[in-house]
Amino acid sequence: WFTFTVITCIFAALKIEPPAPHPDDDDRILVEDQTSPVGFKVPNFPDYPFDQKLLNDERAECCSLRTEIIIGVILCVLFGIGVVVTGIMEVVSHADKIVAEHMGGDV
Repeated sequence: WFTFTVITCIFAALKIEPPAPHPDDDDRILVEDQTSPVGFKVPNFPDYPFDQKLLNDERAECCSLRTEIIIGVILCVLFGIGVVVTGIMEVVSHADKIVAEHMGGDV
């Protein structure tokens, strides 16, 4: 179940749209700010200065979103296979002990 749930969440997360803010909501989490590098700021946090030279227009991504999704799905499937194999090995080990007890041998 874990593997199927994680794979479903990976694909469902792409389709989630952020909700529109309620017009009567005064306590917003983000406030639009043109001086911010990302265009928003959190009003409840203090402003900390940072070096503008460290900000680039180019993002340093090692791979695309599609590659990240494929790697995530592969890792989830491998984890699921590992869980299933561990369960099967535990059942086989328990069955070996039962057979050994009835056959009179030591395990």
